[in-house]
Amino acid sequence: METNIRQDNNEEVEIDIMQILMMLLSKIWILIVSGIAVAIIAFSITELAITPLYQSSIKLYIINRQNGSTTTLSDIQS
Repeated sequence: METNIRQDNNEEVEIDIMQILMMLLSKIWILIVSGIAVAIIAFSITELAITPLYQSSIKLYIINRQNGSTTTLSDIQS
């Protein structure tokens, strides 16, 4: 495989971006499979190995009142 990197006497390096992109596109399936594999491994580690640190809960009290009075602390505690 011939590379298009040429080095002149004045130490300049020329890189062909299109060749690099074409090389990446020709190996795109390897990149996709690698990305999916890394995602599956990361998901597995977070689901199986790491225990949850935080837990929350909520209680919702619904008081059916016909008059327009406000809710007091004793209403909530009962």
